Amino acid sequence: MDLWPLLFALLVAFFIVFLLDIARRPASKTKDIIAHRPALKTKDVDLRVQDSMLEALEDGSPIALIEGPGRFELEIVGESHYQAALNKLAGGKTEEGHRIERKAVLFLDDENPHDDKAVAVLIKGELVGYLDRETARSYRQQMAVAGHRDSTPVAEVAALIVGGWSRQGDEGHYGVKLDIPIEEPEAPDVGEQERLFIAMVEETEADDARNGWGVAPGWYQKLAILYRKQKRYDEEVAILERYEAQRKAPGALPKKLAERLIKARAIRDRNRAD
Repeated sequence: MDLWPLLFALLVAFFIVFLLDIARRPASKTKDIIAHRPALKTKDVDLRVQDSMLEALEDGSPIALIEGPGRFELEIVGESHYQAALNKLAGGKTEEGHRIERKAVLFLDDENPHDDKAVAVLIKGELVGYLDRETARSYRQQMAVAGHRDSTPVAEVAALIVGGWSRQGDEGHYGVKLDIPIEEPEAPDVGEQERLFIAMVEETEADDARNGWGVAPGWYQKLAILYRKQKRYDEEVAILERYEAQRKAPGALPKKLAERLIKARAIRDRNRAD
C-alpha cells in the first residue's frame, strides 16, 4: 500500500490547524506589544517581567485601555534603574531635554519577590519603572471594581517621557509620567505614613545592598517633608543625613536633598537657639 498520499494529507491537515490557531490569537494591540520584545538584557528582573507579560499576552489575556484626563500627573518610581532603556526610547539626550508621548503598558507583577502587589511599567517592551506602592494598590483595587482583576493583567495607558537634557556639563535624568486617573486613597494618619515611609527606606537600602544600584531618594524626601510639617527638625536632619551616607542612584534628587539638608540644619539650629 502506498503511504505517501496519506502522509501528504496529514501534513496538509496539520498546516490548516496551524493557520487556524494563528487566526484565533489576540488582536493587533497584543501583537504590537509582542513585536516590540527587546533583545535579552543582563538584569534578571527585566527578563522576568517581560517574559511574564508576554506569556499573559500569548495566552490571550485581554488588554484594558485606560483613558486619562490628559494631565500626565502620575510619576512612576524606580526609573533611575532604567535610564539606559529610557535613553534608548528617547533617542539620546538633547540640550533642551524631552517631552515625548508614548503608549505605556501596566503589568500586574504578581511574582515580584519584593512586593507581590507591584505594578510594572513598560514602554515598547522595555521595563522603565513601577507605580509607587500606594498607587499600585489603589490601581489594583480600581481594576477589580471595574471587573478586570487577575483576568486582565495588562493595561495600556498614555505616558510622557520627560527630562534627559545635557547642557554645559549638567545632565538631567529621564522620568515617566502617566495619564492615569488614580483615585486618592483614604489618607492614613501620620503615624501610619511614617511607618510606611521608614519601611520603604529600609527596603530601598536592602535592595541596594543586594544589587548595588544605589538607593531611590523619594522615600527619604517624603519622610523629610513629613518631619518638616510636624516641626520635627532633628528627625528631618537625621533622615537626610542617612540618605547622604548612602550610595545614590543617578538623577536630580540627590543634589536637591543635599541642598535641603543644609537648610534643615539651619532651621534646626535656629529653633534650638530660640
